[in-house]
Amino acid sequence: MDVENPPLTAAEREPSRVEETNSSPAEVSMLWTVPYSRNPHFTGRDDLLDQIAQYFSDEKLDELRRVALIQTQAIKGLGGIGKTQIAVEYAYRDRGAGHSMHTLWINAASEEAILSSFVAIAELIPAFTTKDEKDQSKLAATIKRWMEECQQHWLLIFDNADDISLIQEYLPQRGNGNLLLTTRANAVSSLATALEVEKMGVMEGTYFLLHRVQRLSATDEESNEAANVVIALDGFPLALDQAGAYIEETGCSFGDYLQIYQAHRKSKKWHQIH
Repeated sequence: MDVENPPLTAAEREPSRVEETNSSPAEVSMLWTVPYSRNPHFTGRDDLLDQIAQYFSDEKLDELRRVALIQTQAIKGLGGIGKTQIAVEYAYRDRGAGHSMHTLWINAASEEAILSSFVAIAELIPAFTTKDEKDQSKLAATIKRWMEECQQHWLLIFDNADDISLIQEYLPQRGNGNLLLTTRANAVSSLATALEVEKMGVMEGTYFLLHRVQRLSATDEESNEAANVVIALDGFPLALDQAGAYIEETGCSFGDYLQIYQAHRKSKKWHQIH
């Protein structure tokens, strides 16, 4: 789900730094720059994750891989629908399966964020003397070229790539890797194969909420109340996660939370009118 996860500490992000290097940057052993810990409450979305994995590993793409064309997949949908968390979960599954040697994450919310992400990657590679290069655009181009020439398989994720025109110059054009985007943009077909993320259905959302508050042994009454919360929040994963966090912290029931939520909405509407 599109949940704001705290950035990892240096220890938690291992192996984010290069484990061993030689003189050539192409010989870097492993890079991991995903800035989020794995969400222990992640549930559902298996169909989307399976589609991403299938697209990146489908045998019909073998010929394209032989000529080093990059496969690009876009996860698109509304804000709060779960795009970032799907990308995070896929990155961890991909690493666990040993598919990619390098997993690199770019914050694509702005050009400044994109450049900062590339600089952070460069700092992990001793062969790139970032302190000697003041032009971040040139540094980003150097990392892009390194990825195009890298013999090891990589996964590159551009998160919050809502402005497609902004990211295009930073995308590797060839190489031994896969490219995954999360975006709210609709027109991505010229750049990537798109997967639309829909809101959670009542059953899926109820299971997620029960899992989030660790009440999987809930009674039928509790499950029905949880389903009512899912309906009230329109199946948006971010809203459900926030509701789960509140319920877990306060120990209130699903019914109590629903009353609080509805009272808050009425109060907010009243203030907007007056």
